[in-house]
Amino acid sequence: MTKEVAQDWHRSSATVADNMTLRLGERFGDLCHWAVDQGLEFPVELSFHILGLDEFTVGFENLAQELRHPESESILADWSFNPVVHELKKFADEFAADSRLTKLYPSIGHGGGAKRNKRQFKDLASRTFLLSLIVNPLAANTDEEVFCNRRRLRIWLIGQAAIRLIDFGCVADTSVSSAARFLQADSLDSRWALIDELLSRTKKLIGSAPNSFENFTSAMENAAGVMREVKSRP
Repeated sequence: MTKEVAQDWHRSSATVADNMTLRLGERFGDLCHWAVDQGLEFPVELSFHILGLDEFTVGFENLAQELRHPESESILADWSFNPVVHELKKFADEFAADSRLTKLYPSIGHGGGAKRNKRQFKDLASRTFLLSLIVNPLAANTDEEVFCNRRRLRIWLIGQAAIRLIDFGCVADTSVSSAARFLQADSLDSRWALIDELLSRTKKLIGSAPNSFENFTSAMENAAGVMREVKSRP
């Protein structure tokens, strides 16, 4: 690369980063310039919108943490062929590896209990439902498979929110919002019995097929349909 070409590229990338900063806010200027340098503008801006962030609500590290738990790594390896999921994971890994960014944009702490945690977020139903979900610690379970399935459902909702934003321009999908708020439950909440049954049925429907994001989506929809049908019977 000649010196002139390098200078032109730098001017162009700086303009892209400045425009991105105008969209996200001055608070995210350093992140925007880093994202452009790393070729990660797409997942950064996507994450900003699906989490409902603003200059006073900075939860990028919470997303990185959610996607980097040991069980998350296994789940995302299965789902790596989905381009949206792949981009989000790439961003999470690169963000977590940069200590300067994690200091500039630290994670949001848990409010203490699912109900109290929800109360710390503005516009929960219409904007910050996913952020509130990933800030809330996943309910523990002694069964490793059950716990992993619960994590899989949280990550699936993140992927669904991103895909619906891309495909339909829907920043706050009502179905995703309802599910995300329903999943914010303490360990002893009775809702987990229903959630775990849904996940168990989903796993059985996938069977020996590849455990891809797309297969999980189809199986989840079918499992939910079966459960609605059973519940509606007299």
